[in-house]
Amino acid sequence: MSTSGTVPESPRTRHPLFTRLVIGLPNWCLHVFLWVMSRVIYGIKVMGGENIPPQGGALLVANHLSFIDVALINAASSRPVRFLVFQDIYDNPLLRPFLALMQAIPISPDLRPRERIRSLQTASNAIRDGELVCVFAEGQISRTGGMQPFRRAAKRIIRNIDAPIIPVNLHGIWGSIFSFERGRFIWKLPRHIPHPVTVSFGKPCAASSSLTEVRRTVQELGSEAFAADRHPRRTLDRVFVSSCRRYPWRFYGADARIPKMSFGNLLMKTIFVARRLGKVWRGQEMVGILLPPSMGGALTNYAATLLGLVPVNLNYTASNELISASVEQCNLKTVITSKAFLEKIQKIEVPCPLLMLEDLLAAPRTEEKIAALVFAWLLPFPLLKRALGARASQTDDLATVIFSSGSTGDPKGVMLSHHNIISNIRQMTQVFYLDGHDKLLGILPFFHSFGFTVCLWLSAAHGVGIVYHPNPLDS
Repeated sequence: MSTSGTVPESPRTRHPLFTRLVIGLPNWCLHVFLWVMSRVIYGIKVMGGENIPPQGGALLVANHLSFIDVALINAASSRPVRFLVFQDIYDNPLLRPFLALMQAIPISPDLRPRERIRSLQTASNAIRDGELVCVFAEGQISRTGGMQPFRRAAKRIIRNIDAPIIPVNLHGIWGSIFSFERGRFIWKLPRHIPHPVTVSFGKPCAASSSLTEVRRTVQELGSEAFAADRHPRRTLDRVFVSSCRRYPWRFYGADARIPKMSFGNLLMKTIFVARRLGKVWRGQEMVGILLPPSMGGALTNYAATLLGLVPVNLNYTASNELISASVEQCNLKTVITSKAFLEKIQKIEVPCPLLMLEDLLAAPRTEEKIAALVFAWLLPFPLLKRALGARASQTDDLATVIFSSGSTGDPKGVMLSHHNIISNIRQMTQVFYLDGHDKLLGILPFFHSFGFTVCLWLSAAHGVGIVYHPNPLDS
């Protein structure tokens, strides 16, 4: 029996607050939606968020790396942001409803000057009305990950307005599926989910600041984000093992003696070499290597790094005096070389014992092969290091010492950390689209900075094949 004559609530009247929010504040609801979605796909880290003014208008000037930049900046900002977008993107039927809700301002270089001025005037009026407006000053998405020149539209927007310019840097987006990395948008698998991204807001610049000053500030924000992006466990040995396990069947390398080796075989052979040479290198921190660019030279360097040691590749084109100076500076106790190599070069005198790689690696036993197989595929990286008796490496640990030619006295040793090498590799892969179909010609010696970084570690870190030849002077 009913106790009242009231009508049950309809589903629409049960949540009047939510309904009013969706209908009355669509921009705010879209801001929340983008905030949630961008954090599912991307792991956003915000730096300098306090530089966004809590109220009043401002012009945000950002670099442009992907199609998702609008969502990332909106998600990182404490206030809704209006964006200048190209007309053809604004007219996309899939994007237009969202851009319209965000009150994006369409602009096109194909429009007549009067219409372009009208779009810029709309942005200026929005800043005068106390809103945040963002412009991607490069005018297009970067095709290399590097920053392009800034266009003059940003200065036209802020002209005659007493409002600050907020530099914005997007870091870490290069390599995500929405960037142009590997020469294509979207059609590639993400490397990480969520993909780590840093959005940095710089200190406000005066409206009178030049585009050159603003661009320099955006670049400095990128450098700070890159420095903050370093991870203590991002080391060459960890990257090497990860790459070999990710591409076990892919071609790694070859030379005149070894016609073909896969990344899977490379890892197992490196573990075998590390276990053999670890006994010879016991008690040493830096180990000398006197080998040309070859599979043997690469395996010896990888083995030393996997053991947590510092490989020092000696310049075999230098005089005996310069080689002796390099050995003494690094306090080398032994130098690994090979009989075949010594037969082809001039007589070299080294002030410490020379150990022949052929003798050290001769006659591998069955149990050693089984151990290398088990270590390579069954042990997690920390246990692999422990099983090899190696110390754990950190990103700021010394990775190698590259000596100068000694043209002005004794050779100078340049100390390079894991972070130095990995940073250079990341920067080079932004310029060169390298994948498993590419092959490098490894002719530069490992005592050369480019040879050590590219011919040795870039190929191993990115799953790129390499063919070694000992003499770069051969045509």
